[in-house]
Amino acid sequence: MMYRSGLILLAVLLSSCSVLPEPQSVRLFTLEPANWNTRPATPEHDGGLRIVRPETSDMLATSTLLIQDSELSFQAFGGARWQSDIPSLWREWLLNMFWEDQRIAGISSDSDGLQADRELNSRLSAFHVKSDQQPWLAIIQLDTMLVDTSTRRIIASRRFRAEAPLSGNSAEDAAEALSQASKEIAPALTQWVADSY
Repeated sequence: MMYRSGLILLAVLLSSCSVLPEPQSVRLFTLEPANWNTRPATPEHDGGLRIVRPETSDMLATSTLLIQDSELSFQAFGGARWQSDIPSLWREWLLNMFWEDQRIAGISSDSDGLQADRELNSRLSAFHVKSDQQPWLAIIQLDTMLVDTSTRRIIASRRFRAEAPLSGNSAEDAAEALSQASKEIAPALTQWVADSY
């Protein structure tokens, strides 16, 4: 009888406590689009451009907002994420940017499986915030290659890099600064692709 009462008491105690932590609310962020005030009346190039999902290191292949606090150390903003993994986020941002630019008639993604004359390949080697100085600094570095899809020949390659200071030290400030750095890259990148096409 005492054994049975002990089991009942143990079951009650276990049901009253939980070893699982309370779920933490997570804020999702995205990049602000790069908008143009003027657009060409007609496209400069009739062909198609395929935007390929950028390559990244394993560290950047997640949806984490990253802070670099030293040359060798990174940490994450707690309770904050990008709305998708960084390579997918960046590809969608590039697609929107070239649609807004409108200098090339046909824009597609590598996930569409459509034919295109040119392909924009890239490697995103920096997409984070540096906290070892004041104000904190958002950094983006993108190494790009414009490829002829019929011959797989590299037509042109170029590195794009931009920095933007944060107005504060929150995740929202980080997302805004990374958006600003992205916008600084946008006009140079679209012009380079149009000139190299």
